[in-house]
Amino acid sequence: NYADMILNSAENGSRLSNKLLTFSRKNEYKIESVLIEKMIIDTINILNTMLDKNISIKFIPTGKKYQALIDFTSIQNALLNICINSSHAMPEGGEISISLEIAHFGEDECLASAYSIKPGYFIKIRIEDTGDGIPEVVINQIFDPFFTTKEKGKGTGLGLAAVKRTIMEMMGEIQVSSNPGIGTVMSLFLPMSKKIIEEQDQDYSMYMGTGTVLFVDDEEINRIMGKEILESLGYDVLLASNGKNAVEQYKKNISCISVVILDMSMPVMDGEKAFLKIKEIDKTIPVLLCSGYSMAEKVERLLDDGLDGIIPKPFRISEISQILYSCLKDKRFGKMPV
Repeated sequence: NYADMILNSAENGSRLSNKLLTFSRKNEYKIESVLIEKMIIDTINILNTMLDKNISIKFIPTGKKYQALIDFTSIQNALLNICINSSHAMPEGGEISISLEIAHFGEDECLASAYSIKPGYFIKIRIEDTGDGIPEVVINQIFDPFFTTKEKGKGTGLGLAAVKRTIMEMMGEIQVSSNPGIGTVMSLFLPMSKKIIEEQDQDYSMYMGTGTVLFVDDEEINRIMGKEILESLGYDVLLASNGKNAVEQYKKNISCISVVILDMSMPVMDGEKAFLKIKEIDKTIPVLLCSGYSMAEKVERLLDDGLDGIIPKPFRISEISQILYSCLKDKRFGKMPV
C-alpha cells in the first residue's frame, strides 16, 4: 500500500508539472480521446486530498465509456479549479455533485453561441455545489481576467479566466447558472470523440536484457537511479553528465555500446545536439530520449532524423525494461566497456 502511495504521488507530481507547463505554453496541447468518467474519478481522488473534510463530492459512475477530444491535463485542471472555487463558496461545508450526460448542438445553437463550437455531440460535465451562489450583478463577469469577489490577497481572479480559455481552445462551451443562497451549476460541454477506446490492464512485466547502455543525464540523482535500474535489468551501464561528455564516451566505447538514453535539457550540450552528433558517428545506433516535459516540435524533428523512441519521466522500471527490450531484441552486442 505504501509503495502504491509513493507511485501515485510521483504520477500526480508529474501531472501537476505538466499542468503548469501547459498553462505557460498556451498552444501546446495533446488533443486525444479521453475517457471522461475515468478522468473525473482521478480528479475526485486529488480533490479528496485537497478540500476540507466537511465538503463531500458526489459522483455516481455511469459505466459508459464517454470519450471527449481534449487535452487531459488542461481539462482536469479546469475541473480542479471549478471544484476548488465551489469549496470556497461553502466555508461551513456542503456538497459538490458531478454528473455526465450527452448533449447535441445544432447549427442555430452554434451560431448563437459566444464560443467557437461546431454542430455535433458533446459530453456535458455538470458540476453543482450547495454554496452561497453568485449574485446576478456579477455573474457575467466571473470569467473576466483579474475579476474576483474574494478579499485582497486571497484570490487573483485568474482561475475561471483560465478555465474559460481552456474550454474555448478545446472547441467547447461553458455555461453557468446560480441561485444566491442555494448554489451554483457550471456545465462544461466538450466535443465528443467517435474513437473507441479499449481499456487494457497495464503491463507491469519485467523484461531482462544484455548489452551496454550509455545513460546521459545532468542530474546526479537521476544518473545514480538510472544506473541501478538498468543494472538490475541485466545491462552494463556507462554514464555521462552532459551531451559533450556523452559524445566523448560514445567515441571511446563505440564497439560495445548497444543503446543511448539521452536527457533532453542539459548544460554544455543539450540532448538534441548530442543526438545529432552521435548519429553522425553511427546512424544505426538506437537512441532513446528520456524527458520530463513535452517538446513536441523538437521531438518530431528527431523522430524524422532516426530517434528510436521516447521514455517519459517519471517512468516505471517495467516501462523502461519493455522499451529497451523492444528496441534491442534484434541487436547483437559487442565487447565490455572500457
